[in-house]
Amino acid sequence: MIINTDNDLIQTYGSPPSRSIEDITEIVIHHTAGGGSWRGLKSWFTSKTCERKDQFKRFIGFTHYYIEKNGTIFQPFNLDSWMYHSCSGKHDKKTIGIELIHNTGEFPEEQIDALVNLVEHIYKTCPIMQIVSHDYNYMYYSGKAKGCPSKWFNWSEFESKLEEKGIKPVIKSFSGA
Repeated sequence: MIINTDNDLIQTYGSPPSRSIEDITEIVIHHTAGGGSWRGLKSWFTSKTCERKDQFKRFIGFTHYYIEKNGTIFQPFNLDSWMYHSCSGKHDKKTIGIELIHNTGEFPEEQIDALVNLVEHIYKTCPIMQIVSHDYNYMYYSGKAKGCPSKWFNWSEFESKLEEKGIKPVIKSFSGA
């Protein structure tokens, strides 16, 4: 598995607040509303006309990893930093965000396999206790949902693939909206 480090967002917005790796206990799975690429998403994040620039300056809306449909993984932020990404406030200090670049329909097998391999890698580094959907945290902490990581994300398949690798996660998902 190759994780492509990309520091462009740090060059644009600076470094997020720091934290200890030992405090990370949760992985949050997201998906984009667009089906493009990391390059396109990063271009939007850094565009002078981006309507969410004020939020990004406060590290609201970024995640640690982005996985393209073909399984390519990008990491713009180190795990020892944290940002607000799951509508759970300071709870996000304990989370890692993984964004699947995907719009609609079934998630490609390459993308799910890359996610499984990334989770396996994270499990070796951090004391993960659970994996949740963005909607789970959104509902739990804010009482809302937005359909993330979408109705097409197959939690059973994801869990089975993790179990094949000897990882038996506590998974909490909510598919609202």
